[in-house]
Amino acid sequence: MLTGEFKHTLDAKGRVFVPAKFRTDLGQSFVIARGFGKFLVAYSEPEWEKFMAKLDLLGQGREAREMKRYVMKSAMPTELDNQGRISVSAEHREFASLTKEVSFLGMGSYVEIWNTALLTDETDNYDTEKFESLLESL
Repeated sequence: MLTGEFKHTLDAKGRVFVPAKFRTDLGQSFVIARGFGKFLVAYSEPEWEKFMAKLDLLGQGREAREMKRYVMKSAMPTELDNQGRISVSAEHREFASLTKEVSFLGMGSYVEIWNTALLTDETDNYDTEKFESLLESL
């Protein structure tokens, strides 16, 4: 299971180390795409196939097609190099504002890849009382 936050530095060539804890679950080859926010998502190949199957269940309506285009347009197969790094495309770096410090956030079955400052801004503003209410509603 992919959990925790790990920070690494993006180098001048757009390469960044994938946390060792995540490499086993993601595998040597995985998919990176835009998330539904200012971050990227990384899925192992089996998890990507599950995600795509869920998208297919949405049908062929206009909104479903638009969502699938949004996801597929940016989806890029990615491989670890011999040192455990990936190259993040210029398009992905620009989309997620990845410049120097990058945070990898384990989300159970996938990983979010954030500009560390943006992730901090996002998580510092959470209303944890709403989370409590959400859990109580289960």
